[in-house]
Amino acid sequence: MIKIKGKKLKLFNLLVLMFIIIVFLFYLITFFALLFSNKYEDSFIVKKENYKIENNVTFTNYFKTCVIKENYKISADDEMIKKALYNNLQEDGFKVLDNTLVRLVKENKSCKKVKDNYAKTHSDNYVSFKLNGKSTINLNDETKYDDEYVTLLINNKQSDNVKINSNLNNNRIGTYLITYKAKISDDYNEYLYRKVIVKKDTIKKVNKEPVIEVKDGLTYVDGILIVNKKYPLPKDYDPKVNKEALEALKSMQADAKALNLDLTLISGYRSYKDQEILHQKYVLKDGEEIANTYSAKPGYSEHQTGLAFDVGSTDRSFSDTIEAKWIEENAHLYGFIVRYPRDKMNITGYIYEPWHVRYLGVDTATKVKESKLTLEEYLNIN
Repeated sequence: MIKIKGKKLKLFNLLVLMFIIIVFLFYLITFFALLFSNKYEDSFIVKKENYKIENNVTFTNYFKTCVIKENYKISADDEMIKKALYNNLQEDGFKVLDNTLVRLVKENKSCKKVKDNYAKTHSDNYVSFKLNGKSTINLNDETKYDDEYVTLLINNKQSDNVKINSNLNNNRIGTYLITYKAKISDDYNEYLYRKVIVKKDTIKKVNKEPVIEVKDGLTYVDGILIVNKKYPLPKDYDPKVNKEALEALKSMQADAKALNLDLTLISGYRSYKDQEILHQKYVLKDGEEIANTYSAKPGYSEHQTGLAFDVGSTDRSFSDTIEAKWIEENAHLYGFIVRYPRDKMNITGYIYEPWHVRYLGVDTATKVKESKLTLEEYLNIN
């Protein structure tokens, strides 16, 4: 037994007292750490041909961790570019808060070192990222578009670490945006944008009028069965999986497996009823508007044709895998196309699905692949 102020205290009570003291000391230390934490502030301005970013950043030391808080304010005359920049920065981890983009990053370094490195990577003397040629281009009749690319210098050394995203179709009237993404560091990307305007009086029609036939409720365009948000299938259409398409899929899977790539079949033929159940599940999860961007309504799914397959994985992260790149480059050799390509949601109605392939036969799939068009654009029905 132990005596404190003349009272006996059992060992259990002593342990409880010690625990309370330890917790109290922890919060006391945390309080003083916050009270005397180091804090730095800085600001940077990024100016490009068609937008400007004002960046106010704070660096706060908490023990051995530096917390970086970035506040971006964006100004751009063109709403198309502003929207694209917002989307790109949100992909980089920024959140929109009162017309400001905010991001928190933690590093296990002293804030002074982090601040110095941050200032270096955001300096015009360290990074030079510029468009070659004009930022807005008007295409003339019969003119083929040749991209003049960009120039990227990092620490005075030329770099080709630039990715390009483009939905340009110079056979279709409209305004298109080409995005150039430069990776400067692990958590810092810069973006450039070039607009290409295809005007009505400068375009030459190259696609003939499609031959559209409807047989037993099925729509064929130039002999190809088409299913999308405009052209549905009958409720009782129940062909099961197409044997020719399935054999082509097995051949593609076998060749991929030989390269240690996993193209496991996730989903193949689905009946009208199966699609109805699946779509309703997604509607309950995300609401109808969002669900309709990645799940077809019953009667509007390619899976009901028996000619479409989901392979590898239906997780969004699949787009960054070797398997997804291999499918994009080689699926046509087996008669398949990636039905819902990147940056084509305005055409197909669906988000990028690198796992969803549609069988067309080798000849047609190769022509669609070489055209760099969606099936709707290729058939001239959009």
